[in-house]
Amino acid sequence: MFGATLKFRPLLELARDRGVDVERCLAAFGLSVEQMLDPERRLVRTHGVALTLALCRDIADPLVGLRVAERFSLTDLDRLGYVLLHSESAYAGLEQLVYFSRLIADALTCRMAHEGGCVRLRIGLTPSETLFPESADGFVAILARIVSLLTGGAARPMLVSLERPLPAEPARYREHFGAPVRFDATFGELVYPIEPLLAPLPRRDARLCHLLIEDARRRLAELGQMDPWIDAVRKHIRDSLERDGPRIDAAARELRCSERTLRRRLAEQGTSFRALLDGVRCDRALALLRSGRWNVCEVADALRFADATAFSRSFRRWTGQAPKAFLTAQRQLARTEA
Repeated sequence: MFGATLKFRPLLELARDRGVDVERCLAAFGLSVEQMLDPERRLVRTHGVALTLALCRDIADPLVGLRVAERFSLTDLDRLGYVLLHSESAYAGLEQLVYFSRLIADALTCRMAHEGGCVRLRIGLTPSETLFPESADGFVAILARIVSLLTGGAARPMLVSLERPLPAEPARYREHFGAPVRFDATFGELVYPIEPLLAPLPRRDARLCHLLIEDARRRLAELGQMDPWIDAVRKHIRDSLERDGPRIDAAARELRCSERTLRRRLAEQGTSFRALLDGVRCDRALALLRSGRWNVCEVADALRFADATAFSRSFRRWTGQAPKAFLTAQRQLARTEA
């Protein structure tokens, strides 16, 4: 699984306002707007990544991650958003956001540390996941938006770090965040003075917050704990793509278990070796094609497909379009941005 679909609302709204045929884009993944706005629905990871990139491509704005954040509302987090609103302080709410981050997306990681009168908020994906620039921008910008909404704009970042390459217009990032921005960072991070985060929230309601937290705990328990074997299998797959190709029997030997045990452990997490292989291959294919330095045949070979035809079939299943069409669109976008 990937994450709750409701958090896609700002991206869908931005796409529609920019003239994108949202319904057609979603239909390529067998989805509808109604399904994407259903807070109970969680999206398959390969579809989530490919859909995000498809919408970003059609929006054709290098600042798309920042634009999405500007439209973000706490209610896009569904119940978790109300936990934040009714917490004692922004600091207390952010502690809950960190704890319940898996309700937003399986691979999302959040950390918060208090040191020397400052609070450091880190956000990103688990190391086994590929982070694209649009997502790197969006995660940090949305987190900054959450802090701003909770504090009524009183808390402003002192420093912003983004896990993405230096953009063409870095000054526009400094303007957006109102703070110095570091690029090519090892993780996304926001640094705030602690005082405005400790101010009581106007809508705080201890009893309601307690009830909402209990509900969030039940939902988190229903998802179950993320098995560390999943990250281990993803790492095996990534490494094997550069060697002799991924195989479940080789992964089992690496993890010192039987193939049957590995299949059972993955099934208990609602996934499989094939699904994890698809996810890693999809991430890698999108990254290679977007780089503009690889053609379809080279990507097929790098991902250990039998041939370009087999790769094209899988890519269409992941993203709803042929790799050549995706590659052409990326090249057009690159020329537009240049």
